[in-house]
Formats: sequence, C-alpha cells, structure tokens
Amino acid sequence: MNWVKFPIPAMTSHTAGQYRCSYRSGELWSELSDPLELVVTGLYDTPTLSVEPRSEVTSGENVTFRCQLATATSTFFLLKAGQSSRPQLRYGNLWAEFHLGPVTPAHRGTYRCFGSYNNHAWSFPSKPVKLLVKGDAGDTTFAPTEHTASDYWDSYELTTGTQSQKDIIQNI
Repeated sequence: MNWVKFPIPAMTSHTAGQYRCSYRSGELWSELSDPLELVVTGLYDTPTLSVEPRSEVTSGENVTFRCQLATATSTFFLLKAGQSSRPQLRYGNLWAEFHLGPVTPAHRGTYRCFGSYNNHAWSFPSKPVKLLVKGDAGDTTFAPTEHTASDYWDSYELTTGTQSQKDIIQNI
C-alpha cells in the first residue's frame, strides 16, 4: 500500500492545526511530508471587508483592504479566490488593513477576510469583495475576475462543523 487515510470524525478547534506524515519501511523512517494546514471556520462573528479608494481602480494605483470584526480578535486573514499561496496575515484587535500596490491586472479577483484568535480557528468569512483593475493604456474596460468565489475554496478546504465552507459559498 502506498497511501492511507486518517479520518477526522468532526472538525473542531481541537482537530484543526498543522499535520505532517511519514512512513516506515523496515527499520527506516521517511522524512516528514510537507505540512498540511487544516482550518476550522465559523467560530466567531462575521467580519466586514471594504476596499479603498474603491473596488474599480486603474493599474498602478494603491489599494487598501480593511477587515473589521465587532468583537476583539488577534489576527486577520485576507484570501484571494483561486490563489494557492498562503493567505495574508495581519495582527489587530478590531480591524486590520492589507495594503496592495501598485496594483496590476493580476490583482483582479474576489477577496474575503477572516478574524481569528489562532491560526487554525477562524471566524465566518466576510462577504466577497471584487477588485477590478483596468490594465494598460490600451485597456479601456475593467475586466471581470478570473475566478469565482467557489473556485477559490478548491485550494483551501475550510470547514465549519459539518458543512464545508466550499458548500456554503456555492449556496450564496
């Protein structure tokens, strides 16, 4: 056998975290796998995400996303739909700002934020905010985003209790 499943019966703040695996062949152990981050969402209130100066900007402008939560937290995460890299992290009590820029058409997309008391137990997601970026001088339109909110959750499997975040967002 070259694979094995390790079921997690219920995703909670206790089962969320960083996981690695290794295997043994005879007396020899393999190196540890790359880490897998499991996050549980829906443990806190829903934050509000806004963008300044506006959601439709021209390439070269600076943009600031502001994530705000009514109850105090310690960390905020900003995620872009379809992006496979780690989410951006900022520390804050009731809000945090994420500065982007100068923006390019590559920054186009749908963004959401979360609040958290630790890296693996997050709030509900904010409502999505679409950033539209007008390209170079010849580009006179604000292009639509490349990915939808549901595409994004394919790369970050976030769960709340019994229902996956991907399922929740597809129903919005």
